[in-house]
Amino acid sequence: MKSVCCGFCIVVFSTAVCDGFLFDVRADCLVSTWSTWTPVPGLGMHIRERGVLRYDNQGGTPCPPDDELRQVKTDYNPTTSRHANIQATARSMSANFIRGVANPQNPQATGQKRDLLIILDSSGSIGSSNFYKTKQNLAELLGMLCPDPDPFAQLYQHAALIDFAGSTNEIFDFNKYQHTSTLKNGILAVPYLGGITCTTKAFTVALNMFSKWKGMRTQSDVVQEVLILTDGQSNCGGAVATAAKELQKKATVFTLLIGSFTQRGVNEIASYVTTPVPKHLFAVKQLQDLDSLIAELRKQRSIQKCMPFNLP
Repeated sequence: MKSVCCGFCIVVFSTAVCDGFLFDVRADCLVSTWSTWTPVPGLGMHIRERGVLRYDNQGGTPCPPDDELRQVKTDYNPTTSRHANIQATARSMSANFIRGVANPQNPQATGQKRDLLIILDSSGSIGSSNFYKTKQNLAELLGMLCPDPDPFAQLYQHAALIDFAGSTNEIFDFNKYQHTSTLKNGILAVPYLGGITCTTKAFTVALNMFSKWKGMRTQSDVVQEVLILTDGQSNCGGAVATAAKELQKKATVFTLLIGSFTQRGVNEIASYVTTPVPKHLFAVKQLQDLDSLIAELRKQRSIQKCMPFNLP
């Protein structure tokens, strides 16, 4: 049988093959082997993951649910100090999100510009005074991004922010601020909402933020990222894992988790972030530990220098 596809013809009995895609062929889902167990900094837990190598087709064995592609185990060690956990979180956050790590195989590499969307949990479990403290820490954290000394100058990083509880509010888009100092002031002015935690609604609004109408840049040297700050699971329904997967198609998703959770809770939180999870999920056990985390990140900033940025 002759089949015409993708601009050329290939005869493979009765199966058309186009650039590696099979049509009308039964195929079982194929998943990778499990990764090694890797600690999630600050949580006292290890996680391992596997990915889908081939999706099922034409009645083949279906792929397992998303939560079966990830396993979490508690690894609580009472001899590990609170300070050691905060140090581990700071090292991971600095290397994977704040400062980045230079690649010795490519010493000429330049720093990466980003459009960063902040999703800020403003639900009632936080409380108004703790919410204000979280905003202060967030403002200082963003000031540690590269390049020094003004990471959110016009040609470098851009930020947008939404806060959420029972409802979701767009506070500012990527066009709003062109200096780190004014961005910090904008963060401190974010209103506290209170109420339930509707994470699915927040992710739906977040998807719409990644558009040119909201100031998102489309140049090849700009990446899109999300930073979620939350202290709890969604508690108002909705398919939060499905919404998170759609958001991950738009941007690399990081989460700073504040609090202690069950394994089931961590599985949900882990579904928010880009894989591998240990490089994108950071945690402190309680809100008061944010001050210590910021202090550790300052130390990392003095150690890890920014890569140069290639500007026209």
